Amino acid sequence: MTPVQRPLLLVIDDEPPLHAALQELLGDLYDIRSALSADAGMDAVRKERFACILLDLTMPDVDGLTFLQRFRERDTRTPVIVLTATRTVQTAVRAIRLGAEDYITKPWEPDALRLAVSRAVERCRLLDRMEAYEAGIRPVGFEAIVACSDAMRAVVDLARQMAENDSRVLIEGETGTGKELLARAIHDNGPRRGRPFLAVNCAAIPAELAESEMFGHEKGAFTGALRAKKGWFELAHEGTLFLDEVTSLTPEIQAKLLRVLQDGVVLRVGSEAPVQVDVRILSATNRDIRAEVSAGRFREDLYYRLNVVPIRIPPLRERREDIPLLLDHFCAVFSRRFHKPIAGYAEETRQRLIQYDWPGNVRELEHTVERLVILERDATIGGRHLPMDIAMVGRPGRTPEALAELIPLRDARERFERQYLVNALERTAWNQTQAAEQLGINRNTLILKMQQYRIAPPWAAARSVPD
Repeated sequence: MTPVQRPLLLVIDDEPPLHAALQELLGDLYDIRSALSADAGMDAVRKERFACILLDLTMPDVDGLTFLQRFRERDTRTPVIVLTATRTVQTAVRAIRLGAEDYITKPWEPDALRLAVSRAVERCRLLDRMEAYEAGIRPVGFEAIVACSDAMRAVVDLARQMAENDSRVLIEGETGTGKELLARAIHDNGPRRGRPFLAVNCAAIPAELAESEMFGHEKGAFTGALRAKKGWFELAHEGTLFLDEVTSLTPEIQAKLLRVLQDGVVLRVGSEAPVQVDVRILSATNRDIRAEVSAGRFREDLYYRLNVVPIRIPPLRERREDIPLLLDHFCAVFSRRFHKPIAGYAEETRQRLIQYDWPGNVRELEHTVERLVILERDATIGGRHLPMDIAMVGRPGRTPEALAELIPLRDARERFERQYLVNALERTAWNQTQAAEQLGINRNTLILKMQQYRIAPPWAAARSVPD
């Protein structure tokens, strides 16, 4: 298998001990090239493309600021982090004006430097993704995962290891954290790449159809079976089958699934002829699967079959450093999709979005940014179209109770109910049936309320946006 290519860093400093220290600090995550002078650094950037450059300011012959100015004449994108013992404000301001990504004084805090490099490298990757989108190429595999936090770096590192073999993986995480995206990355970087990747939501399949969908059926096996049909295992033969929300399977289907995992054969409904299948199983759940096992709702033996290697994706509230990258990523994606020249966010709006807890995680953030881009008429995204729960972040004087004092009770109630419905729909990817279940109301009631409050998914509003 082709080894994973790690981000490439360039260190430009005239002190060899500093190179050794940075190798010790960063060498576990990055490949590092060394240059002992600005001229050697310029030679290096002519030969290779770097994800980030670490630059000392005080060097003989050509100083760091001169190198930075010359480098920016040929490359305006590669991030440069300045490392210096100089603590003057003027030097820092000049370095930033010349295009430095960050300015860190010596001696540095190891965690702070690692975080600065991680953010700079991820921003470089983000720009690469935007170029790919412009060229009509969607990033695949682990390149599609937008994150810079240590928590997600650990997730991706473990997933990369699992991509190299055929073991089963159980991905745990709240709704909207990106479990399917990670499963697809594992498949795309593994020995079964180029073979089928079939993702199925077990919670969306009616119990009476689950056996037929999973294992297939023969013609005439039941009323309405007008022709034979392959099940998920046959369709994913020699590839990967991703079972999302696997804890939703009924006990009967769990038992049949266990038998397939043990024997590697399926029996179609209405048939006694076993069909040999070769499928890698990746599964996922947003529930506490151990609690499901303890409660008797999920088979313990099946749990151990699926849970060879567990991977937990943390929610966004546990990795807030990823939120700014995701905001920039989705703003760029939707600005291009809807042909709107939006440069970014007003600072107050950006801070509210960063401070929000995002209970629906990346999916909720994505849909929120999509709506903001669609509705925004200015060059930057302001706060007028923010959902109420986000708009009130960090504003103690603007609590729901305070708002109720400023507007009539009926208007406050309607505003709250509308936003509550929108939140439920966003967290279920606008699936009306699932949203109604979470809200504890009938689907028809939800549809009537959507009509009453003129609630529509973002893509419906997008139809009115001119090209």
